[in-house]
Amino acid sequence: MRCHVCNVAVGDGQRFCHECGESLDGVTDATQAHDVITADGVEVDPDDVTLETRSDREPALESETVAPPSQPEPHVVPAHRGALPDLARPPLDDDAAHDVDDDDAAWWAAGGGAPEPTDEVDDTLPKTEAMELAPASHSELHAVPEETIPHGPLADPPAFEPTTTMPTTGERSTWSDVTDEYPPGNVRGVGSTAEMAVTRPGGLFDGGVDEHDLPPASGGFRLRASFVFGFLAMVATLMASVADVTDIRTTRPVDGIIVGIRTLDDFGTNLAVAGFVGAALMLVGGLLSCFGLRWGAGLAGGAGLSMTGWAAVTLGLVEAPIHAAEGVTANANEVTAFTLSVTRDLGYFLILAIGVLGLVVFIVSLRMAGTGGRGGLNPWIAAVGALAAVVLAAGPLITLGGAPLDANLGTIGVPKEFFAGRLVQLALIVVTGVVGFLSVRTYGLGLAAGGLGVATWMWITSLAEVGDLPVSIAVGNVGTLETTPHAVTTVGVTASLALLLIAATVATVTRRRV
Repeated sequence: MRCHVCNVAVGDGQRFCHECGESLDGVTDATQAHDVITADGVEVDPDDVTLETRSDREPALESETVAPPSQPEPHVVPAHRGALPDLARPPLDDDAAHDVDDDDAAWWAAGGGAPEPTDEVDDTLPKTEAMELAPASHSELHAVPEETIPHGPLADPPAFEPTTTMPTTGERSTWSDVTDEYPPGNVRGVGSTAEMAVTRPGGLFDGGVDEHDLPPASGGFRLRASFVFGFLAMVATLMASVADVTDIRTTRPVDGIIVGIRTLDDFGTNLAVAGFVGAALMLVGGLLSCFGLRWGAGLAGGAGLSMTGWAAVTLGLVEAPIHAAEGVTANANEVTAFTLSVTRDLGYFLILAIGVLGLVVFIVSLRMAGTGGRGGLNPWIAAVGALAAVVLAAGPLITLGGAPLDANLGTIGVPKEFFAGRLVQLALIVVTGVVGFLSVRTYGLGLAAGGLGVATWMWITSLAEVGDLPVSIAVGNVGTLETTPHAVTTVGVTASLALLLIAATVATVTRRRV
């Protein structure tokens, strides 16, 4: 007997095959031979009966697991000589009998072997259990040797045969389980010749129609310090608008000293809103910078510097009545002596904190001051814009009423903090305008826009005389009590806003063309 897998000879009672290691349970067990009787009553020796094993057939690849074709071509097993004429070659009807070639019949009668396989198949033969489908490749029929033809009671395949070989249809579709890669070209479906597209979950690039241009990856939202400090500045501005700034008290009424609690509106009716404008620009610019927009970072930095200038001017205005009260107290004699009490309250320190936060926002925004790989702005527009910023800052320095030019540095009866605050605001306007325009980049454009935020609001409200006590840019011109801004200041603000709008428009149009 032989192994049912590798067809190697094995002995009786052997448990495993020495060649392939397959279990031989039920194969090598000793059994009593049964007489095999054919359909015509002829007794056949069981030793002459052999089974067709898989190794006798065309070997099949383990990876070849495709279904049979929808209409497989039958393979006719030649009839067994002698003892099994009826089972090997079933009787034909009258019509089919005339189609049998006489020479073929004579050749079979003479006991010849199986004929050579040909591509011609007699489709008129009826399909019975005696016909077997053998593995076919490229429409080629293979004859099964007559020694391995199953017949009689053992015609059915043994129950212990572990595999079943199915015919294939033309080219096979194979792939590697290791690399998980599909072969290029057409892929045949199982049991069908229809072509199917090969796709892989997760997007396999096969160099074909799947290739397409992907949009550039977006950095997404990234929290930046400019947004955090801008938010803190907005909260501080809200608190400063309602908090007490100073509290001046005397033991008795004194001429020239106004006692009581002062808030931000007592020093300028447009100061609180101007603070909100600057804080809002800081917050919005910081938020835009979190999405990687460089002009947003510039907007936050410019607004931060404008809020620093706003805080300097406001604190200068706060120090003016305190300085006046201290001067009256210092000139009092023993008869008119009194006690002065000055308290700088929470609002005062909040304004100071806002100025510091604005400076911090500008510093942290410098991290995004690069070009970002984009082309520069129009240099001519930038130059004119920088000149307009200088004109704007020069307008409030023009003295009126015959006052000398050096009156901008200090006068008798006015605290130094007041003049320092004015100069700080004007200097920061020049920095944001000149540096912003001349940098010819998107960050600089945002820097110039943010630096004009607070100044523009103060200019509009003072020019339109909104409120009872509006404060102009740098508290107006020295030598006059008028709150209306100077004509030079108006020209500078108007030109700066116009050049800013033109620069932004040209930059946007140029970028779209590129």
